[in-house]
Amino acid sequence: MNKVCGHCGQEAPHNAAVCGHCGEAFPKEESSAAKIFCGKCGAQMDAEERFCAQCGATSNVTAPPAKPANAASSFKLPNNKTLGIIGAAVALLILIIVAISAIAGGDRNMDRVLERYLEATFDGNFRRLNRYSAIGFDSFFDQIRDEAGLSQREFRDILDDEFGVRSVSELIEVFAQDEREWLERRLGGNIRQSFTITESTTIRGRQMRERIEALELSLERMGIEPGNVIRTDRINEWIDLRVEITVTGRDDSITHTERITMVRIGRNWRVLDDVDFAMFARIFW
Repeated sequence: MNKVCGHCGQEAPHNAAVCGHCGEAFPKEESSAAKIFCGKCGAQMDAEERFCAQCGATSNVTAPPAKPANAASSFKLPNNKTLGIIGAAVALLILIIVAISAIAGGDRNMDRVLERYLEATFDGNFRRLNRYSAIGFDSFFDQIRDEAGLSQREFRDILDDEFGVRSVSELIEVFAQDEREWLERRLGGNIRQSFTITESTTIRGRQMRERIEALELSLERMGIEPGNVIRTDRINEWIDLRVEITVTGRDDSITHTERITMVRIGRNWRVLDDVDFAMFARIFW
């Protein structure tokens, strides 16, 4: 049914928004009739209408195809219970990761450092000893030399006269080589080394602070500034170990026990060497 403009009285199509004669807007009407869309031009029309008011086509389409739901409008936030479960799972995962990191950076790391340190000792590899030792040997020997009032040349001459070497690294290598040769003769050659930690004691609190103070005092008595060879202020863990070291050859094996101290400086475990200070005193003074 056509509309009649209330302003000028002219008729207009039923679905017109404004009067085509005077331009007056028609008031919006709410229709309870079902809506369909023309199959030819797509114009909206009432379901009871037989012909499209726009193009005159017969009404053979009853409804437009359903539009796909918008992804944003279809998303629903989880309820509080679901969020709580997810949060608990994330927290548990974080705890597991932290625990694994603590294990990987704790005992396993300590064993690995000890193994590499003992290998370096066995091979006489000064560079690797320096890497896994809590004491920086390079700085240590430089300060020993300075305290004795020796130049680098005089230091090398003493090493040459006493041991036939020109550097501390050569001296360590010679000692290790002599030891290996003796073991090869004793055990029938093809020697290899292994170790087992048989006892572990963690030193904490006041006792650890006393150990650190005693270490600093020993270095200071030799004229060495502790901070130049070891970061005692960063020692946060101290462990005394009883280690059985076994050297096996083709014919026999030898096992001996050593007391080894390891400290964790920052995040890294290091071996705290029991340096034979008296030996250096005999060389330089």
